[in-house]
Amino acid sequence: MATFFSAQVGLKILPGDPTGQVEVEKLTALFNSRSSTYKFFFCLSLLDVIDEGKDREKLSLILLKILAKAWYPLIKFNLSFGTWDSLKEMVAKLQDDPLIKSQGFNFESLSEQKLYQYLTKIYSAHPLLIKELKTLNRYVPTRFLSPWIGQNSNLAYDIFYDNALYGLFATPHDPILNYEVVINPNYLLYLRAHSKLIRNYTFYLLTTFLEKQNPQVPNIALKLIHPQSRESLTKETNFFKEFIENCKDFTCIYTKQKLLSQDKFALDHFIPWSFCFSNTIWNLTPIDVSTNSQKSDYLPSLEEYLDPLCEQHYDLFHYHLEKKHLDLKATSKFSKFVDDYLQLGLSIEDLASLNKLDFAKCLNDHLAPAYQVAKNHGFKIWTKPIKVEYVRA
Repeated sequence: MATFFSAQVGLKILPGDPTGQVEVEKLTALFNSRSSTYKFFFCLSLLDVIDEGKDREKLSLILLKILAKAWYPLIKFNLSFGTWDSLKEMVAKLQDDPLIKSQGFNFESLSEQKLYQYLTKIYSAHPLLIKELKTLNRYVPTRFLSPWIGQNSNLAYDIFYDNALYGLFATPHDPILNYEVVINPNYLLYLRAHSKLIRNYTFYLLTTFLEKQNPQVPNIALKLIHPQSRESLTKETNFFKEFIENCKDFTCIYTKQKLLSQDKFALDHFIPWSFCFSNTIWNLTPIDVSTNSQKSDYLPSLEEYLDPLCEQHYDLFHYHLEKKHLDLKATSKFSKFVDDYLQLGLSIEDLASLNKLDFAKCLNDHLAPAYQVAKNHGFKIWTKPIKVEYVRA
């Protein structure tokens, strides 16, 4: 069986079709031209329809899926989708729409499915949504078929021209755009069989495209879909807890006061987790739960808080070094953090040889650039934490 390759990335993509009905080389050519995210989100939306066991869907609903898929990476992470992409502008307008705002959604944590369900309820009587759907209709459904129809958009309608992937057929059931997308029966079984492979490849190409539009932004692949849950910080908490219990003068870097409880504290991501999407130990700092809620996804003042963070981590590192918790030759419940420290570009031995000033410079060299990129992407500065009332029983 033949296997088709992408000329752009040299990756093995899709297996050939033994029936000869599917033009796999045209499927692999769908993303040869990439200047915006429309094609990626449209493809993912088509795959949703196929995975739901359908062979057709209203065009309006597929385009609503595009908006719902683009919402999370745009609102939560302020990613750039490229110069020629208007999805960011569309989503911003919808976010500010009075009717949608009146629903009281937490836009940054709104799941794709919940948003899509809401949009499907209101779109037919919502002027702004109708306008945006008509805009997407001009750009997306016919251009996606370019491997079959070229630039002649008229060939997409009411026929599977040249055995095209799908056709746009008139329907009275779509009150806005009056068309539905009907998957070519010749392709349906093939797409169902290889849906996961095509989806993964589409996400891969979307990620590489967005990495070029957002240089220095980490973990873009993890920022495309709303996560079901966050990784537990139990081990990180215990790493700090043992240190705090053996440190007489430990204080929060933000409040400059002792923690209300050495047993029940939060771990704050100095550079917000929603930007870095990781729990690297040297980006964490213990903080009272109430102060952590105030800081949320804000960036702390670099001038005010970076030096205290670096000093805290110098002491933390040396405490666990002395306890041989960072010894690669020994088995330790904290050995997982060795890899975190190695991300600083030095061996454990070389880090141990640094004085406090040089250790701080090493940490600063890694945190400061990421901090600036996060700031450039719209993360706001948090400079004055509200004082916590320290009342003890």
